[in-house]
Amino acid sequence: MSEHLHLELGDGSEFEATPDNTALFMYIGAIACYSHVFIVMDEEASTGAYVFSSNNMFIPIANHILEHNYPVHLHLREVAECDEVAYSRMIHREANDLEAGVPEDWV
Repeated sequence: MSEHLHLELGDGSEFEATPDNTALFMYIGAIACYSHVFIVMDEEASTGAYVFSSNNMFIPIANHILEHNYPVHLHLREVAECDEVAYSRMIHREANDLEAGVPEDWV
C-alpha cells in the first residue's frame, strides 16, 4: 500500500495527501468534536481543508495517517481559533443543508 493517500475533491480533481501536507489533530474530553485531519492544499496561499471527526471519511484517513507515520498531534487540550472557526463553518453549512428537508435515510 502506498504511503500517499489519493483523495478525490468535490470538484472531481484528485489530491495527493502526504506526510508533508497532512496531519491528524486529536482533542480530548469535551472538545473531542474538534478532532480533525488537516490537509495543506496550497502552502504559498496558506489554504487547506479540514476533515472533522463527524465526516465519514475521518476514520479511514486517520487510520492511514497512523499506519504510515504522518504527523499526529494527540491529547490536545486547547482548540486553535482557526479550528474553532472552521468547525463552526462546517456546522452552519450542514445545518443549512437540513433546511431542504430531512434526508430519507434518517427517517
